[in-house]
Amino acid sequence: MNGLQLFHRRTILKKKIYTIALWLLSLIFFSTISLWFIFSTHHKKQLKNQALTYETFQNKLLKENSWDDTSDCKLTSQKKSNKKKKLLKIKNSNANSGLAEIPDVDFNSLRKYNNDIYAWIQIPKINISYPVLQHEKLDYYYLTHNIDNSFGYPGCIFSETNSKKNFSDALTVLYGHNMKNGSMFGMLHRFDNFDFSNKSYFIHIITPKSKIRYKIVAGATWGTKNIISAFGNSADGALLFFNSVNMNCPVRNTLEIKQNIHSRHSGMLVLSTCGANSNSRFLIISLKQNEWRK
Repeated sequence: MNGLQLFHRRTILKKKIYTIALWLLSLIFFSTISLWFIFSTHHKKQLKNQALTYETFQNKLLKENSWDDTSDCKLTSQKKSNKKKKLLKIKNSNANSGLAEIPDVDFNSLRKYNNDIYAWIQIPKINISYPVLQHEKLDYYYLTHNIDNSFGYPGCIFSETNSKKNFSDALTVLYGHNMKNGSMFGMLHRFDNFDFSNKSYFIHIITPKSKIRYKIVAGATWGTKNIISAFGNSADGALLFFNSVNMNCPVRNTLEIKQNIHSRHSGMLVLSTCGANSNSRFLIISLKQNEWRK
């Protein structure tokens, strides 16, 4: 075999290698595109199905407030006289302020769908209205599972297993994804750098036996440290957490809020969602204003 024939064979071999490599790269490329398309289609379909489920709940299982007979309801006063909460019968419209805005929820029907549902959260002015869940054993189960227990997004609004379901802890944290379509806790970022001293926003929490009204006092940024594990859910823990967080509000407001927490030991509800990056969380901090119990 002369040198010319050897060169010719090498040239043909290189062309074959290049052709095979090109086919492999094309196969990988189109396979990746196909997988992305399948995943994207599944993701969109899953989000749509979950949105329809929540819309059905909101339309059929939420009713206008029926707690208009004040003799059947009690208001939990947040003022402390002997460091114990007093249950007072509602006798006037001032005590009943805000109750009419909080809907009734058909928890019997909700629990047939998922028995982990124990409350409902509503922030009317930013269209947040979802059931609240707590898994029996796994703290973050509903971070990656939907209300029908399917794996994926958008997940659910949930609390950890060490949080009391009647919201009697001095510090309660609820978690939800920051979805790009605004669902779950995606709308909370509207409050980024918002001054709540100029306008009032309220969070409604409904349980089978109570209706609670929280007033939002501040937004905040936080790292990845677990709040309840780090501070506990006592009144002292709530104050310690508040002193540790990076508040997005004027200094004068911070001082006033700290005084309220310290003097009233008001229950604190924190809503937590994804922040600007994977190492940060965006928080909404609220204090309990009223609690009505049947």
